[in-house]
Amino acid sequence: MSTAITAQEIAGRIEKHLAVPKPERSADGFAAGDPSIAITGIATTFVPTLDVLRRAVAAKKNLIVTRESPYWNRNPRQLEKDPTFAMKQELISSHKLVIYRLRESWDARIPDAQLTGLAKALAWDKYKSTGIYFNLPRVTLQVLAKQISATMKLNAVRVIGNPNTMVAKAALTHGMITTPDLAKVLKEPGVDAVVIGEPVEWEASTYFQDVIASGQAKGLIVIGLEASEEPGCVEMAAWLKSFIDEVPVECIRAGEPFAARRWA
Repeated sequence: MSTAITAQEIAGRIEKHLAVPKPERSADGFAAGDPSIAITGIATTFVPTLDVLRRAVAAKKNLIVTRESPYWNRNPRQLEKDPTFAMKQELISSHKLVIYRLRESWDARIPDAQLTGLAKALAWDKYKSTGIYFNLPRVTLQVLAKQISATMKLNAVRVIGNPNTMVAKAALTHGMITTPDLAKVLKEPGVDAVVIGEPVEWEASTYFQDVIASGQAKGLIVIGLEASEEPGCVEMAAWLKSFIDEVPVECIRAGEPFAARRWA
């Protein structure tokens, strides 16, 4: 492998191989660093936390292709005097890191690689029916939640619904879900449960509570935004490897932000 390739050249290849028009008002593109820097390796990730950046440096990967912004805020200028912001900026600068955000254009591709990655992480790919729906071995909602938690090694799975509700057909989504989208998912005949990343808690969560209160025997399993999105970054790494061979590519997971802990 050779390092004679810049971040800008890699970005050009990415845009070429995406083969989809860039959405209007897209946040995709360089979020930090100098695009002219020679790249020694590429790391894909859900979000470039300080921990991810430090592990990327240790792995000699100075281009981070990320799904989310490195700066936790739509307007980083609001954080310019924040000490954590300053620390992250210093790390990026001192190690000549480049951060490239890839979300909207990636999501515009068909099929949905984020959903593909999540289904693989759950070992559900063999159960896929159509679209986002999966015909699973029949178990209770409680057992299904425990299976998901164990398979993906998650600490903070949450459930809405009667734990004894039987589930045979489930819908699987990633990222944040709104009430209209959740209502649309539930229109599919025979759906017993919906597995999601993150709800708008005062909207989608309460809507689902009312779905159950209305007499519908259904369940909602919330696995967390990172847990639902990071498997797609594994798919992204594999995709990048298909047309970039000058430098190594790997997924460096940000990891679930919640600890397994019970408070007294």
